[in-house]
Amino acid sequence: MWKEYLDRIGVEREKISIDEISLWELHEKHLLSIPFEDLDIHSNIPIILNINSIFDKVVRGNRGGFCYELNYLFCNLLREIGFEAHFISSRIYSDKGILGPEFDHMSIVVTLKDKWLLDVGYGDLFIRPVKIENHSKSKGNTTGLGFDDMLDKLDWQNI
Repeated sequence: MWKEYLDRIGVEREKISIDEISLWELHEKHLLSIPFEDLDIHSNIPIILNINSIFDKVVRGNRGGFCYELNYLFCNLLREIGFEAHFISSRIYSDKGILGPEFDHMSIVVTLKDKWLLDVGYGDLFIRPVKIENHSKSKGNTTGLGFDDMLDKLDWQNI
């Protein structure tokens, strides 16, 4: 099952280590291979949040998904590989600066030597994981949005 996922994102299992470099590669490869999409929501197709349904849709069905699907799938892949990963509730700020509702978005935190914020389920946050320092976000491996712009769009708490 997990080999299919790694094949879908173009990563060889044998080359993965439990380190920052592999974590960055997995995150980036997922983002460049599996799109954010919410077609099922707009088509009133029920979303089933279990690993087999999500895996079939995203990996075997060659589709994308929305945050809960993609981050749930990715977090489970990371755990299967051996990373210490857990879900967090995230909230996105609107263009008007209004913070979205609690549990409106889900992200991932991975603990290595340092803690890293990951998110493969949002359209334009960051390509590489962002290092978390002292329970705050630090400047780091972002592309696209500037780091300050990203901070203005995302807030989180452990769940």
